[in-house]
Amino acid sequence: NAVFRGKPSHEDQELVLADLAYQSGFSMVSHPSISDQELRHNEGKRFLFAQIWARLTLSHADKMALENAARLEAVTADEFATVN
Repeated sequence: NAVFRGKPSHEDQELVLADLAYQSGFSMVSHPSISDQELRHNEGKRFLFAQIWARLTLSHADKMALENAARLEAVTADEFATVN
């Protein structure tokens, strides 16, 4: 909420961007057997995140930290899905 109410911390911003990267599937590859519709959907999500990412004015180190946070979120989400 802090990100959208005008008082986000750096951690809040990182969390939102990492979640967007994960939810968009930005660093993932679609399986060749998916339908054309699913592929277009996945690529649309990736494109949207890429547009946001391209407009960020972050240092290379900050972008790398966000990429690592997104990977960690993906691993954590996969582990959670496996348990539940």
